[in-house]
Amino acid sequence: MKKRERSILLSIIGEVEGHENASGGSKTTKYDHVLPALAQIEDDATVEGLLVLLNTSGGDVDAGLAIAEMIASMSIPVVSL
Repeated sequence: MKKRERSILLSIIGEVEGHENASGGSKTTKYDHVLPALAQIEDDATVEGLLVLLNTSGGDVDAGLAIAEMIASMSIPVVSL
């Protein structure tokens, strides 16, 4: 019997927030939430693909770079929109 295939959707919405906090009135995605989620997805043997939905106007460059590098190093297929 074939195992079930599973894909994960990860949304990054608003400004990417790193060590410097964005203004209080803007939507943000904290990179310290995204990086552990990516590590968990990478370690989960049942996950066969990742779709990253990007809806961001920018934010902390270092945080965005950390997320991009981690996504680039994933061993599973990754698609970003």
